[in-house]
Amino acid sequence: MVVVHLCALIFVLLLACEPGARSDPPSTLVLRGDFVVALELAGELEATSSVAVVVPDIGTGAQVTFIAPEGQRVSEGQVVLELDRSALGHQLIDARNHLEIARTRIGQQKAQLELRLADLAAAVERSELALEGARMRVTDSEAVPRVERDSARLDVQTAVLALDQARSTLEQARLQGEAQLELLAIQARQGQELVVRTQARLDATTIVAPAAGVVVHVDAPEGRPVGQGYMVYPGTKVLELADPTEVQVVAWVHELDAGALVAGQRVAVVLEAHPELTLEGRVQSVSDMAVGRISRPGKHLRAVIALDSDDPVLRPGMSARAEIEVERLEDVLSVPREALFERQGEPCVMRRGAGGWQATPVQPGSINDTHVVVRGGIEPGDRVALVDPGAPTRSASGAGS
Repeated sequence: MVVVHLCALIFVLLLACEPGARSDPPSTLVLRGDFVVALELAGELEATSSVAVVVPDIGTGAQVTFIAPEGQRVSEGQVVLELDRSALGHQLIDARNHLEIARTRIGQQKAQLELRLADLAAAVERSELALEGARMRVTDSEAVPRVERDSARLDVQTAVLALDQARSTLEQARLQGEAQLELLAIQARQGQELVVRTQARLDATTIVAPAAGVVVHVDAPEGRPVGQGYMVYPGTKVLELADPTEVQVVAWVHELDAGALVAGQRVAVVLEAHPELTLEGRVQSVSDMAVGRISRPGKHLRAVIALDSDDPVLRPGMSARAEIEVERLEDVLSVPREALFERQGEPCVMRRGAGGWQATPVQPGSINDTHVVVRGGIEPGDRVALVDPGAPTRSASGAGS
């Protein structure tokens, strides 16, 4: 019995050494049919209609202390963003203090001017009385000595000059006082405007929704969404209020692939949240300018894809994978990409024929992720190897199906 088993083992080993005993490499059939070249892009759903929320004119930068959560539905007038108020609060206190000082100085200046004008008016009145007295002493009577008559006339002239001087001093004091009061009034008005402006900026640190919608956070220049603690400046867009009833797909295509995209191409869209759902759409537009993206190497163009569906599961911000049909060939032969080899610098496939695996020259054409279009000495139904079996050594009798 042992001898029989030993002989059987030797027979199996000898059989295994025969050329026909080697197992076939993995293989597949040459197919004929429609061939589709598709470009797969990562993107996300974006509302076709949205209202931007930007940081208002608050005069300076401020940190975000509250931002409505992304995806939250908000109504018009609901608070969606709050900014740090401390700096503007201190500015408002300073502005009010300066305004109060300006108003106090106006009151003091008015009181001082009234006193000075009253003193000068009294001086004018005294000068008028002195002039009247000097005129009363003037006479042409010969009974009065000539010296006294000349002295009286001189006293009138002196009194006239003194009255003119007193009146001039009063007018100058009035004009100067009014000018100073006007300057103080201008400063007070400027202070009042500063208080109003600072108060408005302080009030503007609480931003409410201008319209109802779904909150979508916007990426800052650094490539991360604006969030609590982030420093923002006037004019910065921090979020959008999206209309969730109409969405589109926005994807970024590398500049090397952008030439394959044109408006109207068919697109199949799959959502990460609903992989069982395939949505149909078409390329709506491709941007004219390539830009750098922090999250992606190289330059990319923005592609917008319009969806044919308004499925209620669609929500702005959802991640999506878009497969865009960039080329469709009808009734062509194709093989898997790994079935294409090279012999002496020429492309070929390893086709199984009567003499075993034979290198058959082909002309490759369009390529997609899995297959390549070929033309040449092959027919539909031919079996081609997926792994290069080397030089043909198999016979038809040793080939498996």
